[in-house]
Amino acid sequence: MSRRVLVRTPCRLHFGLTSLGHSCERPQFGGVGVMIDVPGVHLEIVPAKRFGIEGPLSERVAYFSNSIFHRLQFSFPPELCIQVLSAPREHTGLGVGSQLGLAVAAGLAESLGFPWRDPSRLCQLTGRGRRSAVGTYGFLMGGLVVDGGHLQHEPLGRLTYHGALPDDWHFVLLTPPSLEGLSGKDEDLTIADLPQVSVEVTQQLESLVADEIIPAVEATDFELFSQSIYQFGCIAGDCFAAAQGGTFYSPATARLVAWLREIGFQGVGQSSWGPTIFAMTPSLKEAHRLKTAAKAHEIYSDYEIQLGPASNTGVQVEVFD
Repeated sequence: MSRRVLVRTPCRLHFGLTSLGHSCERPQFGGVGVMIDVPGVHLEIVPAKRFGIEGPLSERVAYFSNSIFHRLQFSFPPELCIQVLSAPREHTGLGVGSQLGLAVAAGLAESLGFPWRDPSRLCQLTGRGRRSAVGTYGFLMGGLVVDGGHLQHEPLGRLTYHGALPDDWHFVLLTPPSLEGLSGKDEDLTIADLPQVSVEVTQQLESLVADEIIPAVEATDFELFSQSIYQFGCIAGDCFAAAQGGTFYSPATARLVAWLREIGFQGVGQSSWGPTIFAMTPSLKEAHRLKTAAKAHEIYSDYEIQLGPASNTGVQVEVFD
C-alpha cells in the first residue's frame, strides 16, 4: 500500500432551503447552492506504520474515519496517516464539516482501492447529507446545484439541476471574526422547533429556481441571477426568522447586506446559518473593488474577505503511486 493521495475541496455556499416540516408525502430539505473556488479542505493520505491523524480538525477527522471503518467492517484501521494540510474555520456557513468528511472518505477509498464517486455511498460512509444534499453533489460535480429534497425513506436529496457558472463571475465572501453559525445538536434542535414552511412558500421558492435562477445560469444573465438569488435568500431566510430573529443571522448582518446593495452589489445573501455573507460581482475587478470598499469601512475592516469564481469541477484528487 504505497499510494499517496492528495485531496482538495472547494467551499460551499448554501442559498437556503425550499422545504421544511412538510408531511412525509412531500420532499423535505430541498435547496440551492454553489461551490466556490476559495481554499477549502486540503488533506493528504500517506502510508504509515500505523493509522494516524495529523493537523487541524483532527477530532473531526477521527470521527469520520471511525464511521468509515465501521461501515466498511474493518477489524483494524489501515496503515495510513491522514494529514490535514489546511482547512477553513468551521461553522461560518461554508460547509467545512461536510467537505471534510467527504474528503476523508474519498481519500481513504482512493488509498484503499474502493470506488467512491457515488453520492449515496459517500453519505452512507460519512453520515453527511441527512438534510441538504447540496454539499455532497457539489463536492463531486462543482458548479450550481439544485437539490429537490428527499422523502422520509430516501437517503439523499434528488439532484434536479446542475450547471456551470461563468469564470468571470466572482463571489466575495465576508465573514466576521469569531462569530459562528449553528451546528451539530444545537442545529438539530433548532430545526426541529422551527415552524413548517408553507406549501405556498415552497412553491414560490421552487418557481424562483425554475423560472429565474436556472434560466439566468443557462443564459449567463448576471443581473437576473443576482436579483433572483437575493430574492430567494430573503424568502428562505424569513422561514428561519424564529431562530435568527429576522431574515439574516443578526441585525448587524442585515445592515451589511443593505450596505452591499447600496454600493451597487445586488446579488447578496447569507450562506446557510451564516455568519458569512456573499456578494456576486461580474468580474474579478469588481470583486477587488468591493473588497477595497469593505476594508476601508470602519465596521467591516477586520472581516475576513475572500474572492473566488465558482468551482465548476468540484473535488480534486491526485494519486501518486
